[in-house]
Amino acid sequence: MDPIRPERLSTGTAAGAPASGRASPSPMARGGGPAGSRVPALRDPRSILVVLALGVVFALAVVVVGPQGEFPLNDDWSFAATARRLALDHAWRPLGWASMTQVTQALLGTVVCAASSCSYEHLRIGTLVTGLALLVSTYAALVSAGHSRFRGAVGALATVLNPFVTPLLFTFMTDVPFQLMMVLAAAACGTALRTGRWRDILLATASIGFAMLSRQVGLVVAMAFLPVFWMTSHDRPAWRAAKAATPVALCLPVLLAYEGWMRHTGRLPALYDDKYRDVAAALSSPVATFGQVTVNLLVSLLYLGLVCWPVLMVGAGRRDGRGLGGRATFYAGAITAAAAIFMVSHGVAMPVLGNVLTTSGNGPLTLRDTYILGRPDVPELPGGFWLLVTGLSLVGLWSLVQASVGLLAEVTRARRSRPPPDLPLRTFAALTVVLYLLPIALIGPSDRYIAVIAPILCLSFDARSMRPGGREASILTVSACGYMAALVLFSILAAHDYLAWNRARWAAIADVEANGLGDARTVDGGFEYNGERGYRPGFAGIPGKSWWWVTDDALQLSFAPLPGTETVRLYPYRTYLPADTRSIALLRRASAGR
Repeated sequence: MDPIRPERLSTGTAAGAPASGRASPSPMARGGGPAGSRVPALRDPRSILVVLALGVVFALAVVVVGPQGEFPLNDDWSFAATARRLALDHAWRPLGWASMTQVTQALLGTVVCAASSCSYEHLRIGTLVTGLALLVSTYAALVSAGHSRFRGAVGALATVLNPFVTPLLFTFMTDVPFQLMMVLAAAACGTALRTGRWRDILLATASIGFAMLSRQVGLVVAMAFLPVFWMTSHDRPAWRAAKAATPVALCLPVLLAYEGWMRHTGRLPALYDDKYRDVAAALSSPVATFGQVTVNLLVSLLYLGLVCWPVLMVGAGRRDGRGLGGRATFYAGAITAAAAIFMVSHGVAMPVLGNVLTTSGNGPLTLRDTYILGRPDVPELPGGFWLLVTGLSLVGLWSLVQASVGLLAEVTRARRSRPPPDLPLRTFAALTVVLYLLPIALIGPSDRYIAVIAPILCLSFDARSMRPGGREASILTVSACGYMAALVLFSILAAHDYLAWNRARWAAIADVEANGLGDARTVDGGFEYNGERGYRPGFAGIPGKSWWWVTDDALQLSFAPLPGTETVRLYPYRTYLPADTRSIALLRRASAGR
């Protein structure tokens, strides 16, 4: 079977047009940075203005949320410890509480430490810088793929300033740097698919390597590149195979060598192999796993739909006869209806996973009363709000399925007719998303892991299906922009509240330690505190106490008083969702010291 010829992919000449010797502009040129052009999208003056506007929105988010606070958040105490060991002690020995490669994360921390005191605040600022780069890179990737500047801006905002990514911008977690490296790797692969030059393939390989050395799953970019390049290259078979396999052939041995060296030298983190074992266990019983994988994929698409729906709807109008019409609508409706029926029958609404996005806003709420005991000590947002979010997620799911069916139809037709010039990139992006989501579906999704792939998913959308004008298109565009603005606003306010209660928590801890009332051996200060101060691999936990390395909880931090405790002091903090004043309670066990 002949490959899809790139000479047909790059001209952009409409089917049936006379061969004039000069190719007509590609439909992808509408965004100011066509995939077939060597002019970077960001050199366009109007794109520079858009980037400046994106920067202003990002800066406002930073001001509202506030990065200040010398304390860890979520898992970032583990990554900070590893980075500090590398930067200050010149030793590579990752802390055991990690299951990813995290090499590039530590290098980022080393750069920050070289220019600062290596504090949590400074490490957080390092993540914010990569977050701004992610915002700009996502915009540039979408515009270079043929999307309008407006749609590129919507895509950048919706996939970066959303409820899953925004709070992570204010941590030293791997999510944001890894997401940036994935976007850069995908963009580099898009260039390599277009040109087929060794230089571009090696650059793409290096980009994939950086992503893979942050998280192993970055290798899926190379795996997606292989079949797409093979099918679209016009090189001789031997050269085609060599070029297609280069990213996998170079990156996979690096990963295996790194893991082998880490095992041999005893440096491998205690949790490193956990995800491998989980995937192997799921694959060992495929029949039993199939149902759960299906549900996990649907949940993943619900979360991606919530983020990506405005990108699909901006400028949406009639398709130029290339879609599947009623058939695509049927498939989308059937899958969406199945998801809705499942959610109703099981009494499930968004947020289904409850990791970063929780029923009270942004989390995780890592204090004993909420995380361990499951007490509703932090008020939930109204049920009607979450019903609305669930409905929007289902609409997003419908749109994603329809777009996916349309892409599949185009790939099928490409064997018989002239394919659109952006088809290789879109196919590669879609395949990357599928390969990325499969292991997540096997072991169980997490909302922040799902959100990482959203910018690459947007690269699989058809820029040609967007036509300006028309009442329906205008209504959809206005609706999508309003939704996107609400999404960004909610994300910023929720992230503010997340940082606010953590500042109150750490103010309480500072008082306890400054007054000699206790330390990590006698205080349950929540996951981050006891993890940073008392992490021990293999700790089995003590019955009746929090699992996060707590040996004695004479003093506890909580969102509200607990039975069997007395309140020592309250530490107030202000929230925006809703506007209120709440408190972190410092509690003493009633029997402590008596």
